[in-house]
Amino acid sequence: MARAKRPTGDAATNARKRFYRSAERYLKQAAKSTGATASRYRELARLNLEDALKTYSTGTTQKFSKPIQRIANELGIDLEAKRQKMKERTPETAEKIRKSAIDLGGRSQRALAGTKAKNEQLRQDEARSILNSPIGSRIIGGTVEIWQEAATETTDTGETQIDKSKILPSLYEYFGVDNLADLLGKVEEITGETLYSHGTVDEMYETVKLMLQKHVSSNVAA
Repeated sequence: MARAKRPTGDAATNARKRFYRSAERYLKQAAKSTGATASRYRELARLNLEDALKTYSTGTTQKFSKPIQRIANELGIDLEAKRQKMKERTPETAEKIRKSAIDLGGRSQRALAGTKAKNEQLRQDEARSILNSPIGSRIIGGTVEIWQEAATETTDTGETQIDKSKILPSLYEYFGVDNLADLLGKVEEITGETLYSHGTVDEMYETVKLMLQKHVSSNVAA
């Protein structure tokens, strides 16, 4: 079996530019916005910066580009700490992450070109990025009372397990929406900027989870 081709330097550079330019656009949008919307744009900038960093080879001593340095400074991200984490990955894991990021950069660039529905598609893609990030775990954890019953199944051996495919439909029904972006909007109405706060991971997870649980419990009681 032929070995998969390693990404070329040009492919990595092009994907990296796509990500950091996207991060720059989100920061500009954040500057024009307020509240949870501004926080969401900053989080999207953060996620795009993370993807840009993934395109570098593990252990690289290559100096981060000036745009990436500017974005990191604005977001309060320590690039050298990120570089150290990159070095801690195994070569196999690092190359897999790098290739995935480069492929994503290429696909996203093509997907946004010349489509009539690109604004709505972008809106859904942004929401998906948020929900696939650690922010998403806050939302799922805080809404467990909504989806737990529908998503819990009993196996033939009597063990219980969660069918993840049933979580979103339950949330859509509860919030009266039919897509990810509108679902995220409903959650932002409840949590505000707190949804995107960057304290310790456990602390912010619990804070957002409690805010959502309080909202759900009050509706159940009503």
